[in-house]
Order: sequence, then structure tokens, then C-alpha cells
Amino acid sequence: MTKSISSLLIILIFFFFLTAIVEVTPNAHFVRPYTEGCIDPSEPFQCPQSQRCIALQFICDGHPGDCPDNLDENEETCIAAKRPAKKNIEKFLYAAYTFLFGENLSRSIDENKIFLFDTLASVFSVSKNIHSFAEKTFMSSGDLAHFRNIFQLIHDSRLENIPLFAQEGVNQGLAALVEKLYDSGFMD
Repeated sequence: MTKSISSLLIILIFFFFLTAIVEVTPNAHFVRPYTEGCIDPSEPFQCPQSQRCIALQFICDGHPGDCPDNLDENEETCIAAKRPAKKNIEKFLYAAYTFLFGENLSRSIDENKIFLFDTLASVFSVSKNIHSFAEKTFMSSGDLAHFRNIFQLIHDSRLENIPLFAQEGVNQGLAALVEKLYDSGFMD
């Protein structure tokens, strides 16, 4: 009982710091590959902090000048270009948050989950790897080990070690999303 309470407190502290990230880094460039501002399908990428839209082939092509301030060439944009779409990451978090964060915490975050999932998905998109993600979200080493273990279980298809309520999500696309994260270097 005491262990579950301390785990819950650690996770609550994690989310406190996660919400602080948005306030501390108001100028962070979170990539949103398609917004309502880009209606031409041949130019679906809206440059960060701009109304300019460019073709996907110009993101991280090594040629500056496609976006103002060369934001199409910055490290976070290049990382996000290799990652699954932010909306897919949000769906992953939504489908698996009880598994990822535990039932007690999942009940307490129901009111804020849209904000939290949006923030987490943005951090997933631009973090160079799991260590960068842990740093940006102020994860403890224990939380990082737990998070890494969950990804490893899904990656290794060890469904017998995954709770039944989470297995359906794994079978319905979460495994493919985890593979894309692995392929993009997130687990390095």
C-alpha cells in the first residue's frame, strides 16, 4: 500500500513538472506537420511560427531558407520529421495511459488528459531519445526504467507480461507505433 502511494506521488510530481515545461519553455518549437493553415496537399508542412507552408521533402533537406529562421532545419524539427505523427502518439497515450501511468493516477488525470497528452506527444515528437524525453519531463530514474521496460515489452512482443486491458491497444497499432519510435532512434 505504501509503495503504491509513493509511486502515485512520484507520478504526480512528474506531471507537475511536465505542466511546468510549457510555462518554462513558451518559445519551444513543437512541430505540427499539418494545420488548417496549409490547405495545398503538395505543401502540407506549416513552418513553425509562420503561415508559410512547404513540401515535406524540404524538411531537413540541408538547404536553409525554406522556412523563416531556418526552422525547417533545426534539430527538433528534423527529429519530429522521423517520428510518428503527433496525433498518433496522442492516440497511443490515450489508449495506454492506464497501463503507462497506473489506474489511480489515470483516474486523477482524466480532467486534464487532453492537455497532458498533447504536451507529452509534443515532447515525444521532438526529444532526441528516451533520455532527452526523461530530462524534458523531469522523470526520475525509476520512472525512466519503468517507461523503458514498457516499451521493451511491447517491442519484444511479450504480451504475457502486459495486462489484458493494454494488450488490445498493443494489437491495434501500438506495437507499430513503438517500432516507429525505435526506428527513429527514440530508444537509443
